[in-house]
Amino acid sequence: MNYRKLGASGLSVSEIAFGNWITHGAQVDNDTAKACVHAALDAGITTFDTADVYSDTKAETVLGQVLKECGGKTSSCVPRSISLQE
Repeated sequence: MNYRKLGASGLSVSEIAFGNWITHGAQVDNDTAKACVHAALDAGITTFDTADVYSDTKAETVLGQVLKECGGKTSSCVPRSISLQE
C-alpha cells in the first residue's frame, strides 16, 4: 500500500480509501461487510469513507462495529465522515 502525507498535519493516509456507501447495511449482510473491512485493513488501507446518510446511518454503524472489534489493528485508521444533508 502506498501512503501520502495529509497536508501539513504529517499524518500518513493510504492512497486508497475504503468506501461503504451502498454496501454496508443495505446490499450486503454484516458478515460480508465485516470480511470486506478486514480485507481492507489487511491490505494496509487506513482511510475509510462513510457518512451518516449512507443506508440511513446503517453503513456508519456497521463500519464502526467492525472497526471496534478490530481493536489495536485500527489505531492508525482515519475516518472520513461527511454529511450530505443541508
